[in-house]
Amino acid sequence: MEGFFNRNILLRWKSGVHMIDENSIIHIRRIKHGTEIISTEGLFHHSESMETFFKKINADIFCRCAYSSIVNVKFVKRLEGNALEMCNGDLINIPRNFRHNVKEFIYESLNIKIDRDDQDNKIKM
Repeated sequence: MEGFFNRNILLRWKSGVHMIDENSIIHIRRIKHGTEIISTEGLFHHSESMETFFKKINADIFCRCAYSSIVNVKFVKRLEGNALEMCNGDLINIPRNFRHNVKEFIYESLNIKIDRDDQDNKIKM
């Protein structure tokens, strides 16, 4: 997670245009007509798809946890089984086909070395 820098992202929605610091984003989820961004600055909506939005953000700190959710690893409080608990208390379910990659991404981001036999252990951040 080296190289944190302030990078503002422009969000467009029916209510107007907002600038948000990328590092303040806790997690992102797909909603019916766009994307919902949960951040330390508040709740924002964005009209772009998850795929388009994911291409704009820093891939070193954001992890795709499902087709409908992206998390900022620095705000992950706990990883247990098939869910991530975020620092704001939100639980993000991780589908089976994403679990392995999510765990590896988080462990790698935190520089945690794990044994292959020990992958299902609970960790607290």
